[in-house]
Amino acid sequence: MSVDQNSIIFSRRYPDLADKETIWQLVYDSYRGGQSYSEGDYLWKHAKESSASFAKRKDRAVYFNQIQPLADLLAGFLFLKPPARKSIDYEWMLKHATKNGQKSLDDFMKTVATYSVLFTCGVLVDSPSFDPNDYPTEKARIDSKLNPFCVLYMPFDIRDFHVGEDGKLDWIILDNTHYDNSDITQEGVYKNVYRVWTREYYQDFEMQEKGTSGESITVGDEKPHNLPEIPFRFVNWKDDDSDFMAESVFEDPAMIGKLIYNKLSEMDEMIAAGSFKVLMYPSDDGSIPASLIAGGIGSLSAIPYKGTFSKGPYFDGAKLEDITPFLKAMEFYISEILKKIGLDTDETKDYVKSGLAKKIDFQKVRTLLVSGSTTLSELEMWIFDMTAAWLSSPSGSTAEVTYNTQYADEDIQLKVDLLNELLVHPYKKLREAITTLKVKHLLSGEVPPSDLEEIYKEIENDSMELPEDGVNLDIGKLAKEDEQAALDEK
Repeated sequence: MSVDQNSIIFSRRYPDLADKETIWQLVYDSYRGGQSYSEGDYLWKHAKESSASFAKRKDRAVYFNQIQPLADLLAGFLFLKPPARKSIDYEWMLKHATKNGQKSLDDFMKTVATYSVLFTCGVLVDSPSFDPNDYPTEKARIDSKLNPFCVLYMPFDIRDFHVGEDGKLDWIILDNTHYDNSDITQEGVYKNVYRVWTREYYQDFEMQEKGTSGESITVGDEKPHNLPEIPFRFVNWKDDDSDFMAESVFEDPAMIGKLIYNKLSEMDEMIAAGSFKVLMYPSDDGSIPASLIAGGIGSLSAIPYKGTFSKGPYFDGAKLEDITPFLKAMEFYISEILKKIGLDTDETKDYVKSGLAKKIDFQKVRTLLVSGSTTLSELEMWIFDMTAAWLSSPSGSTAEVTYNTQYADEDIQLKVDLLNELLVHPYKKLREAITTLKVKHLLSGEVPPSDLEEIYKEIENDSMELPEDGVNLDIGKLAKEDEQAALDEK
């Protein structure tokens, strides 16, 4: 294969993976939150908004992560009971499942469970190269960290593949790009490495920048693996048409989360406008008198206009009660996120579900959980099979693994109730604990102990009391209060 032909290794992309990349990136960033989300292109710029104003609004925008607790909740259900494992022939894998023995098999499978409910990902069972004659015993391999290990691949690192008529992979290209900082005498560099796996061998391709002369590709040796199949498996909870691409239940929730992110930013702008109003100043020549400026309006925003003096100066801007529709929308959006996964309850108080409707919801989420449990059971047994193949075991693996598939309505309801409290109920006690922790970390050693004690007492006696059941907004009551305030003004 020539250099030009080798370059196709770096440009190939499976069409379905390419089509899903944008939405899966949104799901991925929505799960991680923080800087990953704020640096994404997820805030909408309004047509009449200046670039400077938009930049400031983006800096202030806060993402409230609805996706992470939901995904963690669903993945956590699979481990309410430990997986039932029988006839495990490679006990060391239970404690040392990843490269260099860093993670146990349980920890690795929990990570797989979380990401595979979000989108299609993949697991590779790899093995270091070594001469079996040099390490003839299991103990020698464990001590030298030379046993097979598991690697999780995000969908963005699965570049292209082909499936044969027998339903198994003919070949697959995986992105192994990494940051190499191993040599203390050299600056760290990113190594752009793609690995091609075929049924007979694997081979590395590294693309290197050559300045003005363009790029060069270094091709590694073909290394036979002597395995019955490529040791890679696609993993997802929901693949209705068996094309390896998940019909992710988190695509719609991630898009609704993006909508919440934008609406909260708009609400923040409205609160700021309501807090810092503009002084509208009428004058005969449409300007602000120099004496007024000299007297000091400070940083107050003021707009002069030419008009009669029948109406004196006044403040204008959004009213804080205008946020009521935003609050109602937030409740609706959160309920829609839960509904997409079958976890919606009567929390919004908009309607009362029948017992049958609740059972349908429980059945929806139970079906998803059973699918996840089945996926992980089959994946884990396949991991042991591939481990046996790497170690040239003539009898293969005898491991039997079963994840829990019995999910009671009571367990689901309890977890969902707790989730709702986490999403929409900022309890006073929780706020008190968090504030105390922040003060402890930020001010300990900076202010006298006596002052700290006073601060702790003020936090404990915080007058901003919340109802015992948290912030459960009565939108109807708020609307009536708004109407009454308007009548009082008249």
